[in-house]
Amino acid sequence: MTVTSCWVGGREASARASRRSGGGVALDLDTQTVAFFGVYTYSGELRALYLELMRELWGPGWTVRWVDDMPAIAELVGVDPDLVRDPPRVEDPANLGSMGPRFASALVTLSDGEARRDLVVDQRAEELLMNGPALLEHLDKATPWREFLAREPEWRADDRRPLSLRIRTYVSLNTQARTLDLLCADARYDAGFLRRVLQPRWPGWRVEAREGAAAEHFAALERALPPALEGPTHSEEEFSSPDERVPTSFEERVAYIAELVLGVEKAKEETAAFAARVGQDVLAESDGTAHFAPGFFDRIPASGPRAGAAARFREAAEAVAARRAAPVDEG
Repeated sequence: MTVTSCWVGGREASARASRRSGGGVALDLDTQTVAFFGVYTYSGELRALYLELMRELWGPGWTVRWVDDMPAIAELVGVDPDLVRDPPRVEDPANLGSMGPRFASALVTLSDGEARRDLVVDQRAEELLMNGPALLEHLDKATPWREFLAREPEWRADDRRPLSLRIRTYVSLNTQARTLDLLCADARYDAGFLRRVLQPRWPGWRVEAREGAAAEHFAALERALPPALEGPTHSEEEFSSPDERVPTSFEERVAYIAELVLGVEKAKEETAAFAARVGQDVLAESDGTAHFAPGFFDRIPASGPRAGAAARFREAAEAVAARRAAPVDEG
């Protein structure tokens, strides 16, 4: 196996570099496996079609997989994934409340063993939690849940998604028991990694982090789920796209993927310039022990005749379309 990477001296410098990772590929020639992720996340049906097209292009004998992030790539090539994880930045707790509750990001339940308050915060909870117990002094800037609900209808014009999709992180803080329970409804951060990062910042506290959403949060508190938080916790059409359009038909999805797969020559020129800027930033931020893989600053070679690449993609799309249109053998 050949591994091409950029390694930076020190965990913090490596984490800063990982924030700039727009994608990654692990290619194992021994097992004929290719695993990758990209800045365009392709969720739901779009990802399924993308993988089907890629498997058609790579051909029989190859295993084609989508992974979530750079840590998954690192693990596949035998590197400690924590080295390339991007830890939450430390958000200044003084900023809590500065954006206003229309930018609801998380719900925090604060308890002292007797009284309990539900608060809506307008900053990413994991970044606020990086402040440790000092955060507790600033939570009075958060919006009480009932006040938030009373004003929430006037903000729906800005974001019509249900609250279950807008509030993705739930925190339970018990100051008497000194416990912190964090539930994340998305995959931006690995839950185990979050616990390892947060635990040292909350000395004397028990810190837990896991995947979950509103239902799990209120069940753990032995409380009923508020009706306002009922609803989906994942949108099948939630993905990043260059112009935010949402392709729905097979033809539209193929055209959208083709634009990204084939229209890469300009992107390669931009990537080379971007790599140079990344290198300068990393060297400036590190202690002088930055190491770059050979060729890191070189422009990625051209993909060959554009017509040939387009023809191969078109053939793959036609094969997938024919396979999907074929009658299902129920015998």
